[in-house]
Amino acid sequence: MPILTSNYIASWYVVSLNGKNRLLEGWNESLEQEVNNKALIQGDIGTHLMDISGVYYKAQISSPVILMSSPNTNFYDAFDIVLEGLSVAQLPIDDTIAASLDYVLDSATVTINPEGINVNCNIENSVGWVGQKQYFGDNYNDFTGRTARFYDCIFNFLGGQYLVNSAELQIKVNL
Repeated sequence: MPILTSNYIASWYVVSLNGKNRLLEGWNESLEQEVNNKALIQGDIGTHLMDISGVYYKAQISSPVILMSSPNTNFYDAFDIVLEGLSVAQLPIDDTIAASLDYVLDSATVTINPEGINVNCNIENSVGWVGQKQYFGDNYNDFTGRTARFYDCIFNFLGGQYLVNSAELQIKVNL
């Protein structure tokens, strides 16, 4: 019986962002360009002038939070993308920092429920995602891990630690 690689039987992707391999279940990329009509003369029929803004690329990521059994697997999950995006958004971004980033975080949602902890996030860049996505193939080391569950999440609030059965955290980054 032949052994098939995961690009035939799995839906997990390895995406290389900022030099780190991200293990993601869902990845959807799109090209965005905003176009607005400009009104010239009141009563004129039709649109004669358009305001066309720049092109940027957006990726929608959806994946559960993954707990790795050993810390040196060289894989990161979608929650790490959110944490790194928030750390970048807290600092002033100049031209050298902007040139070194593969993406900026636009928005994220972290959902905690009894079925698991899921992360949905939107990231953007100006050059696209060519060569960054590949299926999880045979050229990676084996590792063990599991998806995080609600009992893996502890919130620290006002000096106390609390287990949460369900929650939803929505994040929007305005740069």
